[in-house]
Amino acid sequence: MALAGRKAPTDVASFLAWENRQKLRYELIGGVVYAMAGGTRAHDLIATNVVGLLHEQLRGTPCQVHGPNLKVRSPAEAVVYPDAFVRCGPIGDEVTVVDDPVLVVEVLSKRTRDYDMYGKHLAYWAIPSLRHLLLIEPGIVAVRLESRQPDGSWLLRLFRDLDSTVEIDEPRLSLQVRGIYAGTGLVV
Repeated sequence: MALAGRKAPTDVASFLAWENRQKLRYELIGGVVYAMAGGTRAHDLIATNVVGLLHEQLRGTPCQVHGPNLKVRSPAEAVVYPDAFVRCGPIGDEVTVVDDPVLVVEVLSKRTRDYDMYGKHLAYWAIPSLRHLLLIEPGIVAVRLESRQPDGSWLLRLFRDLDSTVEIDEPRLSLQVRGIYAGTGLVV
């Protein structure tokens, strides 16, 4: 939901300084400030499942998974809070904003679908380090993996079967679709 009635700065540096002083969380995309809304149980459970699966596989590597508390800055003049992301290399404990994720995960929702699929999507694609974008539908089994190719194009793979596995290279990760949806009404 776009921020109405308040004067929030729309340039990235001023927005970051402003947003760090707010009680609520906000995102900046295309010069528009959006208030972050709560999600459903399924949304939260799927995001938590993905963070857990990634954390286990990344242990002992130079990469770490992060949840929705850190901001990601895009060169497309956007600042967003993905549901999860992976970045590699050292980072300070006091960091609140990163600009170099290699994998971003978004759990979609009816309320934010257009926002996630267009504005945020383009902001993510503009991040040079980003290799993979994982978009997950919470109400049906549908996991969309977009991977940047060497020529800069993006390859889309769609996983609709609970018994399928999402294979991600760089970093090497393997996510069982059943594990992504574990605990939801979609897994029997």
